[in-house]
Amino acid sequence: MKEISKIQYVSPSYERSEELAELDSLVNAGLDWIQLRIKHKSIDFIRDIGYIIKSKFEDSDITLIMNDHAELAKELDFDGVHLGKSDMPVLEARNILGPKKIIGGTANTFKDISLLIEADVDYIGLGPYRFTTTKENLSEILGIKGYEKTMQNLKQRYNKWPPIIAIGGIELKDIPLLKQTEIHGIAVSNLLANAIDKPSQFMNISDELNVKTTC
Repeated sequence: MKEISKIQYVSPSYERSEELAELDSLVNAGLDWIQLRIKHKSIDFIRDIGYIIKSKFEDSDITLIMNDHAELAKELDFDGVHLGKSDMPVLEARNILGPKKIIGGTANTFKDISLLIEADVDYIGLGPYRFTTTKENLSEILGIKGYEKTMQNLKQRYNKWPPIIAIGGIELKDIPLLKQTEIHGIAVSNLLANAIDKPSQFMNISDELNVKTTC
């Protein structure tokens, strides 16, 4: 099983053809984790985009994660799946994908985290940090205080836990504070997708997280 990256890119909708081309520049800058997250599109559309991305990067070390669709992750031989709170149970996804694939889960509360730990997920996406337009039906916003409290509770209750990935409207200025809570890393979407110079923005994120890149 691949390592859990400290910078996870949650994809745009891929309604514009240039969005796929932009992935190359990000990967060349050092991006090594892509979560394919496409909402309100047919499974055939998602499959087609997934096939293109898989074909582009199948000979590289890029980790490809499918959002929601465990069966499609298996069909396209992605590295794993990310499950939202209303998606299929982790055990069901594990039965579909087998023991060697990555399964991540979304959490908003400490109870969510505990359930995911019991389900033996490989990482936990904890959020949202702040309001974001990327996700519908947004859960309670955590803010930095929410992450601090959650990490303190983890240390008090558990000896070990899956990597915690902060997600939800994270901006560059937020990363130093989030690092202090001892999260594993961050997931970003608009922070990269909306950047004029995406490779430079990725390098900025890497520098803030002290992540070494290939450049």
